[in-house]
Order: sequence, then C-alpha cells, then structure tokens
Amino acid sequence: MNLLRRLLPDADLDAAWLRDPLVADKAMDDAFQFESISLNTPRDGLERLWQIDVEVAFEAFEEGLRRGGRASEGLAATAVSVDPSRAAAIIVERYPNVSDEKVRNDLGRALRGVANRSALEVSVAEMLSTENEPSRITALNVAGWLATPALDRRVLDIRRGDARSSIQKAAYAAADRSDRLQSVAALVSQIKMEDAPHERRRLLAIAMDMDKLKVLTTWGDPLYIGNAVRDDRELKLVNLRRKT
Repeated sequence: MNLLRRLLPDADLDAAWLRDPLVADKAMDDAFQFESISLNTPRDGLERLWQIDVEVAFEAFEEGLRRGGRASEGLAATAVSVDPSRAAAIIVERYPNVSDEKVRNDLGRALRGVANRSALEVSVAEMLSTENEPSRITALNVAGWLATPALDRRVLDIRRGDARSSIQKAAYAAADRSDRLQSVAALVSQIKMEDAPHERRRLLAIAMDMDKLKVLTTWGDPLYIGNAVRDDRELKLVNLRRKT
C-alpha cells in the first residue's frame, strides 16, 4: 500500500481495497512490479487491475509507457477496449518513450483497433503539420499503422519537403508499413469475394505469410482474419500459419 501511494499519490485506492481486499491486493502487487529495474510487469496483474479500478489501471498503464513500455506490454488493446479515446491519447503521447520494437508494434496494433478513428486521424494529421521534430516523428510512426489514404498523402508531402534525416527515416518507415498493411488489406478483400475453396485457401496462406505486423490475428483489427474465414479447414490453415 505504501508503494502504491508513493507511485500514485493522487489516486483514490481505498475504494478498490474495500470492494475486494484480497483480489485488489494481488492485482496491485502484480501490477506495480514495474517499480523494479526490469519493468517487466506480469500481464495478468494489470489485467486484473482493469476489473477493479479503471482509473488506477490507466495510471499504471500510462506510467508503464512513461518508463519505457515493457511494463505495459500486451495491455494497449485492453486500454483501448475500456476507453478508446483516452487510451489512444495516452499511447500517442507516450509513444516516444517506448524503444522496444515489440511493445511499439503492440501499441500500433492497438491504435488500429480504435472503433471511431476519425478524431485520432485528425490529431495525427495536426501533429504531422507541426515543424517540431519529435512530434512529427511520433505522428509518422502512428500514421504508418493507421494506413489511410489521407495520412499517406501527408507522409508523402513530408518525404518531399522535410530534409531532416530523422524525419526522412521515420517517413520512409511509415510509408513502408502503410504499403504492407494496404497490400494485406487488398488480399483480405479478395478473400472475402472469392468463392472457390482452393483459391480461398491459397489466398489465406499468402495473406498470413505477408502479415509480418500480425494484424490479421489481432482481434478488433479492421483486417482481423476471423471475419473472413468460412469453415474449420480455413481456420486450421490460419492457425497453422500463425504458429510458423
């Protein structure tokens, strides 16, 4: 309890404690192990925390990202499902703190799952318009994950007009990621329209092999492949490709 009050001096923790002291105790104990040097928080600890006190869970999630991200690995999608707007704002703000590629990919996939992305896309477009280097780089990273034509045009404009090496590197990576996602999206559209079983399975195999960003198997993603498969045989193929 003393550790929690030191980490979150403004949070009202007593309410969670009173509702279910044993569960809350275990959840808090696990969740705030990111105080350790490794910042490697057990995922189930923070998952339980979402069920007990959403406000404290968001505090823990944001603090984990601020400290480098590993403490929040695998939890971005949960945050988005609880409160998409709030989670998206936290992810975009704290994205620059995260250096681990696995966690950055986790954050990008979570942003793709925001149901109403218009506000997020407007925010990213505004960040792309700024001359501030860190903000523009963050926006480029996020734009690559969202992979929309409007943001792609903004990225192209930046590649043509901003000669800074860091910006060029981020813009190239964003364009490459967007291209990959759009290629996978085109295959998924083709799969949904295809009726021949053999051709469907062939296209599914190709799509799974192309999906290096693992969006097809992320539930809630616009390209979630579970929305395209039609039978157990196709599902087995998807699961087999997922494991390889």
